[in-house]
Amino acid sequence: MRILLADDSEFQLGLLKSILAAAEHTDTAECRNTGELLQALDKENFGTVIADLFLPGREGLKDIFSKPGAPALLITGSIYNRKEIMEAAAWAGDFILKPFDARNVLEVLDKSLRRRNR
Repeated sequence: MRILLADDSEFQLGLLKSILAAAEHTDTAECRNTGELLQALDKENFGTVIADLFLPGREGLKDIFSKPGAPALLITGSIYNRKEIMEAAAWAGDFILKPFDARNVLEVLDKSLRRRNR
């Protein structure tokens, strides 16, 4: 399964890639803003997308993630934007909260994939 990672932080992208690789999810692609995310999704099908809720140009995230069965997880580390997080919870699938650890990322990914494959 190919996974698209979307975050403007090189550190977070590297951390996610390491966590996924340790669980044998090595087929990944990366993007750093919503424009790149949309381009990648136009070019190929991904098994899932893991994206930062506050990705630059995030206005398009709702359209991507609110589609029924959308294979997507949102990441957020902001506790200060509760209103935006609560609004996103209404249209997003699953959340991974920063700081995250490998177990948390893999549990949320597994839960999301199981739910989608029902």
